[in-house]
Parts: sequence; structure tokens; C-alpha cells
Amino acid sequence: DRLPYDDRMKYTTHSKEGGPNQTLLLKEAVFHLDLATIPDELEICDLPGLGSERTIDDIVTFEYLPDLNGTLLFVNAAMNLKDVSLTNAINKVRKVFEGDISGRAWIVFTKLDGLTDNYFRPGTDNIFAGVMDILKDQQIPATQVCFVSNELFKEVASEPTENKLAY
Repeated sequence: DRLPYDDRMKYTTHSKEGGPNQTLLLKEAVFHLDLATIPDELEICDLPGLGSERTIDDIVTFEYLPDLNGTLLFVNAAMNLKDVSLTNAINKVRKVFEGDISGRAWIVFTKLDGLTDNYFRPGTDNIFAGVMDILKDQQIPATQVCFVSNELFKEVASEPTENKLAY
């Protein structure tokens, strides 16, 4: 059945209030976004994630990985980058992609705008050095890393259209 897109969270996300969800959660839901900027043949799957707090999320995600051409691993930039859960997630993806994640797995570091100045201090003991250590240890090209900042997005979104090409 087709349901309103605005109601999607009721069926695809655990309750924010902490109590049981009032609706049965779906294992899989398909949404169609009618956007000219996204080709119809591109299929995007938002999976619960590897290394999440609920084991079932790992199981569901790992079930889908073999059918994917590529993956984005979202990592909160404030986490301990040497945490074993990140290494485990990368290793699981590498195993599914038969050892070759070149051009198939990207790491997206999120919530950079929430980091304190200490993360950006000069020298070799900062967020960027930590990211480079991960890339070196995991043999991931720097071209497969992305940094996300909501504040930067807000700034770009507020710029007049003619200035956006500069970003």
C-alpha cells in the first residue's frame, strides 16, 4: 500500500519517546522521490548500520550488503576514531566486497560542526590526523572520505544562487 511520505517515520524508526512503537516496524520500505537530480535507475538504501547499539541492526545491514554496488559508512566525527567498532564495520564491508573497497566504500564523517576547537588544534594530534591514520591503517584512498557539516550546509543554502558555484 502507498502511505504518505510524511508518515514514514512511524513505520521505519524506533520510538523517540522510549516506549514501544505504536505501529509495527517494517523490515523494508520503498520510497519514490520524484527529483530530476536523482536518476530513476539509482537505488539508495538507508540501512540501520554496522556497529549500532542493537545487534539486529547489524544483522539486517549485513544481509543487504552483498546486493549493493557500494556503501557509505557514516561515522560521528566526535567518536573515538580508534574504536574497534569502526574497524569492524570497515572489515565487514571489505569482506562482502571480496577485499576490494576501492571505489565501493566511502567514509562520511558527520557532525563536524559539533566538535570543539580542540579537535582542530594545530599539529599531528587532531581530527584530520586521526582520519589519516584510519585511511592508512585500512588502506582507504583519501578520495573516499567526506566530511559533513550542517552549519556549512546552512551557509551554502543561504547564499544567493549565483554564489553557490564557488562551493
